Amino acid sequence: MRKINKILDLKQQLPDYRNGSVVSIDICKIRHTSVHYHADAVELVYCLDGQVDIHCNHEFITLKKGQMFTIDFEDVHCLYSSCDNLIVMLHINLKKVYIPWSYLQFVYFACEDSTCKPYQQAPLQQIKNLILSIAYLHSKKGALSEKECAAAANKIISILLNYFDWFNYINIYPNSNDEIRERFQAISSYCQTNFRRKVTISELAKTVHINENYLSQFIKKSPYGSFSNMIGYMRCFAAQSLLLTTDLSVIDISNRCGFSDDKYFYKHFKLAWGQTPSQYRKWFQNYIKVKDEIIAISKEEAHRIIEPYAAEYFSKLMLEVGA
Repeated sequence: MRKINKILDLKQQLPDYRNGSVVSIDICKIRHTSVHYHADAVELVYCLDGQVDIHCNHEFITLKKGQMFTIDFEDVHCLYSSCDNLIVMLHINLKKVYIPWSYLQFVYFACEDSTCKPYQQAPLQQIKNLILSIAYLHSKKGALSEKECAAAANKIISILLNYFDWFNYINIYPNSNDEIRERFQAISSYCQTNFRRKVTISELAKTVHINENYLSQFIKKSPYGSFSNMIGYMRCFAAQSLLLTTDLSVIDISNRCGFSDDKYFYKHFKLAWGQTPSQYRKWFQNYIKVKDEIIAISKEEAHRIIEPYAAEYFSKLMLEVGA
């Protein structure tokens, strides 16, 4: 058997949940981070000043002052910038919030300024305000109580679920429908559990107790657009770690991730990632040649920097309350 060589060290980065807290917060200046992922945490990146670039799965995002972006658990990502910046990174442990992990492990959030719809603008600002409040109190007090952390985390997760569930993000209007959400959850969880083997829409329809034609139309209205695209995306998502951590050929990776032919791997990867698997691998090989650099900000300096932002937020809040 041929020896499989490692290309890069793709790390599971464990957030610093001090004293068993549900949240971890870092205030820093980012030049170049490692390529990593979080096994069971959602990461919220808030750019207070300057700008930072993010490569997350198939997306390339530039966050500018006042903008934020969510990174789901298991998303392969890195942050980098040639500009001066000030970044707040908040991690929430999804296994410690009020919604069970058995549900959240099949949920994907899409919360970002660049594609925010009108009905999402107020909830997005709410999340930013909560992040800012946590950062301010953290820098002032040194640590938040377990109760304060849990309350903030649960509120953010609630807003994300109600307004930024990826399934509802692109094609579904802003009316909450628990039945539709649960149906999509059942479809998504089954496909994510079985994508490495051949899965047919007929099999899926029987499993989730839905008429096959209705199921096809249901998925067509989702962000995936089709059953084929949904399975293809899940397989490509799994292929990322093999592309980055091994020197396996594209054909080998295609087979390991459930594609019947590598031409379908190329097709779906190019469709979602906008580049070929080999180009994706090459980008990261070049990226890791640069030394990682994250400049930590002391609590005293962070408090001094964040205070004006917090003052502006609380001033506006008081005016709204008094109106």
